[in-house]
Amino acid sequence: MIDVNCMGSIRVVKAFLPLLREARGRLIIMASLAGRYVVPGFTGYSMTKHAQIALGDGLRRELRKFGITVSTIEPASYRTQIADTKNVVAQLGQYWGSIPASVQHAYGWYYLEALKAHWPKLAETASPHVNEPVDVTMEAVTSSRIKPRYMAASHWARVRGTLVPWLSTRIQDLVFRRYSLDLPKKK
Repeated sequence: MIDVNCMGSIRVVKAFLPLLREARGRLIIMASLAGRYVVPGFTGYSMTKHAQIALGDGLRRELRKFGITVSTIEPASYRTQIADTKNVVAQLGQYWGSIPASVQHAYGWYYLEALKAHWPKLAETASPHVNEPVDVTMEAVTSSRIKPRYMAASHWARVRGTLVPWLSTRIQDLVFRRYSLDLPKKK
């Protein structure tokens, strides 16, 4: 994930930066609302998306002097093949099998089972309107009034994406403890 989401974004920016400076162009980074807040079980993904948001924020401020505009697009979750329950559960099993036995022991097999059981609940909250990120991307590419951040999300996902970062860390922890993956304690 780090190679694609973080380093891939950096490599693409570096490759096209001379052309962007020459054209006083527009740079759009596809991030995710998962980069704004982290839920248990998705730390690695959220970390890479947070890095993309930081890259977008930093470049927007640095490249302004060249007339380059920078935006991030931050979609929520959508019902696509990548989020298909069967695929995700299989990937969790593969990932679990690839980590050292000491880590498996530290977490316990019930952690994996809790993730597998929780995924269908998350998948149910994913939007079926897969056209939304495409529409938002088209807006970011064609609009004459460029925004620094575009959210492709349902109303409630937009509320979460806007409000959660403003909450204190302690309150965020309480909210996510109550409404996210119920992680069992090691037995």
